[in-house]
Amino acid sequence: MDTVQKNDRFKIYVDQLHDGHVERVDESFDSAFLDTNEPDLQFKGPVSVKGDVYVAGNELVLHLAMSVLSIVPCTICNTPVEVEILLPNLYEVIPLTDIPHGIFFMQETLRQAILLESKTFAECNGGKCPQRKEITPYLNRPSSASPFEQLQKDDFES
Repeated sequence: MDTVQKNDRFKIYVDQLHDGHVERVDESFDSAFLDTNEPDLQFKGPVSVKGDVYVAGNELVLHLAMSVLSIVPCTICNTPVEVEILLPNLYEVIPLTDIPHGIFFMQETLRQAILLESKTFAECNGGKCPQRKEITPYLNRPSSASPFEQLQKDDFES
């Protein structure tokens, strides 16, 4: 993610979190930080992030809730479909030894979590694409017959 510059709004100062201090996060980030250059996955509106960040032992703990709207093509007719991505209970634990200079940028962590939750398939009209009836005759229907029914028991006995 070298193409996107680190934004100060993503900074967590670890030294300020010792002795039981908790940093409350309540931010709306422009979805451009997700840096997706995919024609079949776009994001609309802000990324809402709320939760707590604290130090437990030798680890930084992020306990966050996130949401954003993604836009993917309908799997039937290719029209854009809005799909809400919700991460209501994201936990991320980072060893303090992995945080140089005591400053953690949560940008990449948020980006990875959202991309992992992104849907690649969606159907318009709440799952009832009007063009579905046009492709139904071309869909393979599962056969109830087992492909092994053709084999004879004698074929396996010596």
